[in-house]
Amino acid sequence: QDKGSLQLHYRLTCQDSNPVTFEVGCYRPSADADHLWKLTETQLERLVLREPVTSISACSTRHDRLSRRQKELFGDDHIQQDSPLVASLIDRMASRLGRQAIVRCILQSDAQPEKAYRYEPLVGGRESRRARVVQSPFSLLDRPLHLLANPVALNNCDVTSSGSPSRFQYNGEQYVVSRYWGPERIETGWWRQRGVQRDYYRVETAQGFRFWIFRSLQDECWFLHGAFD
Repeated sequence: QDKGSLQLHYRLTCQDSNPVTFEVGCYRPSADADHLWKLTETQLERLVLREPVTSISACSTRHDRLSRRQKELFGDDHIQQDSPLVASLIDRMASRLGRQAIVRCILQSDAQPEKAYRYEPLVGGRESRRARVVQSPFSLLDRPLHLLANPVALNNCDVTSSGSPSRFQYNGEQYVVSRYWGPERIETGWWRQRGVQRDYYRVETAQGFRFWIFRSLQDECWFLHGAFD
């Protein structure tokens, strides 16, 4: 049917004990017997069988159409995400380290930045790799390269007459704001028990650092949420 397996389910029937089951997952559909067997061997190495195995059954519980790609005449230094070599590497790492260790970041539609994404296993994830990417309502330049998992409270934060930050302390060091962009107001819906109301600013300090900070409108406290450098 021109399809490849995304997930194989194995069942080992033992002589005097309960059956042993395990699964092997793939990043992209595969019909390569050698590749699937190498992944299976990795799982078999971890099994402790106390009884002789009387039968083995294998079933493909998830599969998809195989992708065909014409080979290029000349090699390319740039390895694409859909490269068979990359897919094979992902499969081997996930089989060795566990699916939860090899993940990708998926954008979610949520006004609260720390909840606007989730991590999903590359192998055996709920969404297809070909799923349409969520379009962000903001420019990538408007968001920091490094987002803190939890905002950090800023001490001794001074503001101007317009309410913008002018000086703050972080990690024991004083930062003077030379330029800023904002505010950008972010609010969550009433249905969330602990809603947030924040005014975000992109600030550039006199030392040349660029941070993403916000003022909580509930208590007027300031927090650092990310860095652009």
